[in-house]
Amino acid sequence: MTNEIAKEARQILGNMSGMAGYHGSCSAAVVDYMVENYSMTVFCNGYLRNIVFTPITHKNYSFKTEAA
Repeated sequence: MTNEIAKEARQILGNMSGMAGYHGSCSAAVVDYMVENYSMTVFCNGYLRNIVFTPITHKNYSFKTEAA
């Protein structure tokens, strides 16, 4: 299961780095993995953007990037 979580986290970060308005939702496990292993910023088209997580339920979060 950890490999699936890591794969989803990498996919989300990859998409965030290519699309400034990228947003979506993911599980709390993916959020935990990203917070523990990555910075909460991402470079998108040469600009630094903050990653923001918002709880939907205790098991799911929405995410988006915003200007740093």
